[in-house]
Amino acid sequence: MQTGVLADLMATAQGQMDADVVVTGGGVVNVFVREVEHLDLLIKHGRVAGYRDLGTAVNRFEGPVIDASGAYVVPGLLDSHYHMGGTHLDVPELAKSLLSRGTTTVATDFYEIYTVAGPEGVRYALDQAARHGLNVLYLPPAHLIGLEKVGTFGWDVNSDDMIEMLQWPETVGIMEPPAAAVLMGEPDMLKVLDETIRLGKTFAGHAPGQAGSSLQAYITTGASSDHESQHQAEAFEKLRYGMRPMMRESSAAPDLINLVGLVNAYPASSRYMMLCSDETDPADLVDKGHMDNKIRIVIEHGVDPITAIQMSTINIAEYYGVSGSVGSLAPGRRADMVVVDDLESFRPLKTLSAGIVASNDELPDPALEATIRPERVISKINTLRSF
Repeated sequence: MQTGVLADLMATAQGQMDADVVVTGGGVVNVFVREVEHLDLLIKHGRVAGYRDLGTAVNRFEGPVIDASGAYVVPGLLDSHYHMGGTHLDVPELAKSLLSRGTTTVATDFYEIYTVAGPEGVRYALDQAARHGLNVLYLPPAHLIGLEKVGTFGWDVNSDDMIEMLQWPETVGIMEPPAAAVLMGEPDMLKVLDETIRLGKTFAGHAPGQAGSSLQAYITTGASSDHESQHQAEAFEKLRYGMRPMMRESSAAPDLINLVGLVNAYPASSRYMMLCSDETDPADLVDKGHMDNKIRIVIEHGVDPITAIQMSTINIAEYYGVSGSVGSLAPGRRADMVVVDDLESFRPLKTLSAGIVASNDELPDPALEATIRPERVISKINTLRSF
């Protein structure tokens, strides 16, 4: 953050400067002490500046006020492992759809765009997401390494791209190098993993069915999470060895019901557990929701609502090393939040991204998008002429 922003945040927190926006009337969920606090929340420069006793911050305040009376204010939801392709949406429409459901941050690889347009296409997607209010924790798609030898892509998949993208400011780690490729010692894969470790970034794993010594060998290379467990015993073994379970509820793999018992069996370990989507079909996104749906599922299966919220907020932020920015409503964090009707039913009513109310009413300006779209990401259709 710039020096001027820091000074303004401190001044707002100390009552020396007005907030830009005040959220009042709601029960604010504190994911650190697991309490609901009825306070006014102050927003400055898209960040949480501080709190006041309920109703006091709106006295003589002439700026925008968001009334959350009778509702609850929860940190913006995070998806710990996400691919956009299942939605068949472009990035602006995807951002609107996710924000309308309370998801403000996704950990994603944009592999669908990379395989067609390379790093330039991914850079464009990241910039699009930021313009439309969706915060992205980026992980280059390392699972593609090796597949270039057996498939055909629009872009030459290579390890040098992965290493280049590991340096980007949005990049928090590497996405799901498969256990098979890693354990076979694929040279380009190990080169990427070496660089990931050197940079101190996260290796989000991919280890379906791995157990015993092969699982332990995979973990020695840095794999610290897994989203592929389909039953509780599998997830528990990985957790015992230090892999954080990402409990998946996707359109193709609705595993969450089979895994949620782990939360109830080991409640003290719940802070190492996360929720994720992997992929969501458009119909499921509309009819069921996104991270809000997963929170409802675990609550329905006996998990305490604040624990469920932690599994889609602070747990993920801490895993990826970004808890100083997202995952909670503590002072200085991005003012990403969702107003929900109740902690049990968990129906999103309003979402704020960096202090701005996310609206689903307006489509992206196609003229603006066209002026900034790189040539490489524009689809081309080759036609055959009959003679």
